[in-house]
Amino acid sequence: MIGDLTFAEPNTGRMGEIIPSMLKLIAESGGHPLLGKEHRAKFSDAGFIEIESKASFESFGSTEEVELFACVFGEDFSQRFATTEELDEFRRDAADWKVQPGAFAGFAMAETIARKP
Repeated sequence: MIGDLTFAEPNTGRMGEIIPSMLKLIAESGGHPLLGKEHRAKFSDAGFIEIESKASFESFGSTEEVELFACVFGEDFSQRFATTEELDEFRRDAADWKVQPGAFAGFAMAETIARKP
């Protein structure tokens, strides 16, 4: 993942907390949310050759994909709320977000292929 290139727009209400919270969760779990930027260097440092790195986006831009993003990522994220009131507020924000004409989300990812000599 390339965390700082990952987004959900419009970035309003509790929906604005999804991406930062997801990146925090990755870091708290021992992951590196910006590792995608470092793929080539990490593979090179590990002794690989013929390194080919690419970046791509998983996007959520159709009505169905926006709905999927709001439901799947929203529900995963909503489990991090401490109170019923916070959860209810988030669910209202997610319902409002997914019907916005400009609702759009994307995750930047890196892929690398290399060979070990």
